[in-house]
Amino acid sequence: MEKNMMLNVESANGMDMPNVKEVCGSLSAYIINKVKKPVDMLQGYYSYVLEKPVSMKQTLLLLEAQGAFILTTFTDCSLPMRAVFAGWFAWSVWRNGKEMKS
Repeated sequence: MEKNMMLNVESANGMDMPNVKEVCGSLSAYIINKVKKPVDMLQGYYSYVLEKPVSMKQTLLLLEAQGAFILTTFTDCSLPMRAVFAGWFAWSVWRNGKEMKS
């Protein structure tokens, strides 16, 4: 008992295939929402601790300063690399102060 199925081109073109642009757009929106949720929670926490509203940019700058501090203090690396991390930390703290004043 052999069954053969023929599919012609007209019926294949009639299928409702998702557009690649739509799929990529919805996938990127999904990823952005998943990444943004913890940052939104941190933004609320920073606003609570600082007792003033904190923007998304300020939240990301605070996270950058924390990351630079951790790399400066807790990594076991060479002295020149530690100096680079310390410079990055100082620069990010300066940018945070400048952003918090405005």
